[in-house]
Amino acid sequence: MKNMEDISKGSNTLTKNAISKFIVRFDWMATPDINIVDIVNQLSKFYDRREQNIRTNVNLTFKDNQAPGITQSQATDYRLIKESNNSVLTFIHESNAFYFETSRYVDCSIYGDSIKQVIDIIKEGKSDLKSTRIGMRFINNFHSSCIKETSKIFNSEVAKHLMFIASKEKVSRIINQEEYNLDSSKLRVVYGIPNKFYPAILNNFDLLLDIDSIDDTQESIGNWEQVLKNLNHAAYHKFVEFMLPKYLETLK
Repeated sequence: MKNMEDISKGSNTLTKNAISKFIVRFDWMATPDINIVDIVNQLSKFYDRREQNIRTNVNLTFKDNQAPGITQSQATDYRLIKESNNSVLTFIHESNAFYFETSRYVDCSIYGDSIKQVIDIIKEGKSDLKSTRIGMRFINNFHSSCIKETSKIFNSEVAKHLMFIASKEKVSRIINQEEYNLDSSKLRVVYGIPNKFYPAILNNFDLLLDIDSIDDTQESIGNWEQVLKNLNHAAYHKFVEFMLPKYLETLK
């Protein structure tokens, strides 16, 4: 991850990070001004290939003393794929949303151009689009061969808590969740030992640190890029709080 204030210096770029998946998602208020197909058509030239997925949704309605009513509807997702950075830009038509995801995150340059292209195309249509939610998620997975290695990765307080729980009998998974209300965002942090062999008794000690940085206010499209900077900044600082400083240096 990168601290957005130091983006030009590159001092906080973690080139050896443990991010298994990075996701940025935008949800916006419904408006007839947005033509998803047109946006996808204009973006296609920047990507290696385009995929279209048609889904069938089945809806059940219930009324007293009557058999449930069944209705079906179709929804289309559009996926734009770029092989060079293993990224996918997906538009969800019925949800008024799009999201960018990759497993090769290093810094904000990985998503910056893709998001800016979407914003510029929407602006060309002169739409004063407002978001209902913008989210940025970093899923970190750290290899740990034994429970004692937790103290070499997470800070002492977090490590001691996880090691104490893991010492109990018949533990199969340790997952904690914390939520924060910050000045410019909300943060949801999930961390612990997920145990890839769950529900078996805990015998794999790989660590999870999943940070979801969220702005759920109505933001004009002209502010979206600044919102991303704020979310990145907040996520990075929370990440640093959880990490052992010595281990953090090995990721740079």
